[in-house]
Amino acid sequence: MKLDKQALHDPDNGYWCRVCEDCFKSRDGYFDTEGVIRSHTSTFIKSRTKGIERAHLEGNRLEKRLEKLAKAYTDPIKPANNTQGGLTPPLTLKHRRREQLIVKWEDDASVTNCPLCRTSFGKITNRKHHCRLCGRVVCEKCSSKISLNLNNSYSETTEQDTIGEIRSSQEIVNQTHADYQLAARTRKELLENFAQFDKISKKINSLSAKTESEKQEIVEDLRQQLIVLLEQEEIVQGYIHVATRKRKFDDVKTLKTSLDELRLEIDKKKKELGDL
Repeated sequence: MKLDKQALHDPDNGYWCRVCEDCFKSRDGYFDTEGVIRSHTSTFIKSRTKGIERAHLEGNRLEKRLEKLAKAYTDPIKPANNTQGGLTPPLTLKHRRREQLIVKWEDDASVTNCPLCRTSFGKITNRKHHCRLCGRVVCEKCSSKISLNLNNSYSETTEQDTIGEIRSSQEIVNQTHADYQLAARTRKELLENFAQFDKISKKINSLSAKTESEKQEIVEDLRQQLIVLLEQEEIVQGYIHVATRKRKFDDVKTLKTSLDELRLEIDKKKKELGDL
C-alpha cells in the first residue's frame, strides 16, 4: 500500500511499500463496499431535457396542423365543376388542395414501399395514402383516420362537434396506445373493485348489528370504501381531462363509462351510510 514519510496511508502522494496484514486491513476505505462512483445524472438530465423539448415542439407542431386542417374543413368552399374529369368529387379535391397547403406531401411516385412496415405498394391491393399531419406516404394498414373537432378547443367534445376525418400515419396515432391501455386497465380495476365492494356490502347487510360497537365498525368500513371510491373518481376525472386535452376521444368515452359506474357505486355507498 502507499505510505508517506511518516508511514501513514497516503493513496495519492505516497510510495508503494510492503506492510503487514493488520496495517493493510486497517487502512481507510478497506471495508468500504462502494467502488469508484461517477455520476452521469447531469448528462442524463441534459439529454432527457432535449428529448422532452423536442417531443413538445413536435406535439405543438402537429397540434397546430390539426387546428389548421379543422379550419380548412369548416371554411366555406365555393362550388366548382370538376374540370379534371376524374372520379374524385370536386369538394374532396378542394379539401385535398387545402391539406397540401398546410402540409407538404411527399411525392408518391418516388415511394415504392411503406416506410413503416416496408410492404410494397400496388395499384389495387396496397394503395398509397398521404398522412395529413406529416405528409409521408404510408399504406392503409399503417394509417388510420382521426376526427376533427369543430371548435378546436380542449373542452369536452361530442359527436356533433366532429366535422370530418383525416388520415394519419399509425406512427402518430400509436402514441395514444399506451394511454388507451391505461384507460382499459383502469376500467378493469374499477370493475373488480365494484364486485368486491358489492360482495362485502352484501355480507355486511346480512349481519345483524347487535351492539353499538358492531354498528360503528360497519359504518367505519363503509366510510373506508367510500374514501377509496372518491379517490378513484378523482383519478379517473384526471385521466378524462388529459385524454380530452390530447383529443383521445375513444379513451374519453371509455373513461366516462367507468366514471358513471363509479359514481353509481358512490351513491350506493352513501345511501348505505345514510340508512345506518
